[in-house]
Amino acid sequence: MRGPLVFGAVVLVVTGVWFALFPPPVALRTALPDDFGEVVEAEALDEPQRQSALIRRVLARQQAVYGERDASAAVSFWPGVQAPELATLFATLDRQELAFDECAIDVADSTATAACGGWLRYVPRESDPRPRSDRHAWTVRLQRAADEWTIVGVNAR
Repeated sequence: MRGPLVFGAVVLVVTGVWFALFPPPVALRTALPDDFGEVVEAEALDEPQRQSALIRRVLARQQAVYGERDASAAVSFWPGVQAPELATLFATLDRQELAFDECAIDVADSTATAACGGWLRYVPRESDPRPRSDRHAWTVRLQRAADEWTIVGVNAR
């Protein structure tokens, strides 16, 4: 599903693959983040939990890159992103924070969907520079190759 990703008054059409910047674990005892920060040992997880933890890594990276407002970093994990449009969007902001409160992850073999609720907080550079905060619900579609998850679509409402 491709659709508009809304950031305040700016709409960015999302296409392509989102990202997978983190390599898969190389050893059984590789630590994986759970719930965006808590670390658990890979051996303590069953396979669905392990895949969910890998997906949460991708979601955490998505939030970090939007906070950094770095379109070139987004390209490293979202090859299909329209980087010039994303850079233009980021250039209109003094600050931005993408914060997922919670994500329900549904894994089905090599595809997954993360339904995330949260906030987009931002401060425009020009016009009215007051901080803004918008509640959104995001649907993030992911695809897996080996243990590498990439985002293939994002829809915000």
